[in-house]
Amino acid sequence: MGGATEASIWSIYYPVYEVHEDWASIPYGMPLANQTYYVLNYDQELCPVGVKGELYIGGVGLAKGYLHEEEKTAFSFLNHPKFGRLYRTGDQGIPQGERDRNIFCFPPVVALGVVYQRLAEFLGSYRLYSFNFLEIEQDRLIAEYIRLIKEVQPEGPYVFLGISAGGNLAFEITKALEKQGDKIRQLILLDSFYITEINSERLTTEESHKYAKETVDLMLEKYPQLQSEGDFFHLHVGEKIQRYYAYLDNLMNSGQVSAHIHVIKSLQSQSKHIRGDIRMWEHSTIGEYSICDGYGDHESMLDATFVEQNAELILNILEK
Repeated sequence: MGGATEASIWSIYYPVYEVHEDWASIPYGMPLANQTYYVLNYDQELCPVGVKGELYIGGVGLAKGYLHEEEKTAFSFLNHPKFGRLYRTGDQGIPQGERDRNIFCFPPVVALGVVYQRLAEFLGSYRLYSFNFLEIEQDRLIAEYIRLIKEVQPEGPYVFLGISAGGNLAFEITKALEKQGDKIRQLILLDSFYITEINSERLTTEESHKYAKETVDLMLEKYPQLQSEGDFFHLHVGEKIQRYYAYLDNLMNSGQVSAHIHVIKSLQSQSKHIRGDIRMWEHSTIGEYSICDGYGDHESMLDATFVEQNAELILNILEK
């Protein structure tokens, strides 16, 4: 781990599973959650892969400045027109084309990105950035996800992954990014169903609240580390789930993307809360399309029993 005192001390990390003989040093790594790193040239533009530049840190961890040292603060902290407020570290770095190893993951209806935790362990050479469902107005939702993605990786090509409803969300984000000229290389969908019409059988408020509570209880059982959040977790995540359902109730997937779409379906693609047609994804891309059988049922594809096998399928897609 590394970083600077001016950016909450730790702001970047690199997991080391083995040290290769030809390595002259350990790569600096990837930014921690809510932190960003950039290698910029003298014009404060992104350096191309392999070109040395100066390291800048961004994100919520930045200090306000140096106490009673206005001149030093003005030099070290700046407002970048594209990347926001940054800290100039004075250190040098060389970008290594790491964007090709980034995977952005979008949440199922449980609304939390923690579901990808086990998957990340079996995709060790890739960096997974998983999102929670954002509790903001629906008309701002896609734009906010795009903003967060570009904080990590300012330019494409991108790789997106989503299980269940996360695949529908990833598809909508793909459409928006392609519309503004960005490239999405691959869209990997785990048991995600193409939605063709607005939900006519919506849950009542009481049913939605009950389902959200059941889902939160299940998450606490699967991920005991979340239990420390107590009642706040029940309330906050329950509200996220209900807002996610409201978003999905009004969602209709439509149109085509250029990104390659790869579907991994469960052997029992059934759930009382699923609507849509998994076969329709074939008609939603002008790029490559593939579909294959995965392991586990809809709810268990990322569980400990099946996640390694499904990770192998994902690696096969990524390494094509």
